[in-house]
Amino acid sequence: MPKDPQRARKIQDFVVTDVLEEAGYSDRRIVITLVDVQGGSLRLHLTAVTGELLCERFANALEERYGK
Repeated sequence: MPKDPQRARKIQDFVVTDVLEEAGYSDRRIVITLVDVQGGSLRLHLTAVTGELLCERFANALEERYGK
């Protein structure tokens, strides 16, 4: 959660129900398509560094939820 309360109010929830298998690369970026509960999709374009950071954030959240 962002430390700035004003920024937190501007964040929209995107509840992911699926991650499409068509992940790949585009101009040195990792591309992943996420699908929400209403069938809308969002294509993420991440650098390798940002992708690694995202993996770390997921791992931390899972460790908090389930423990090590």
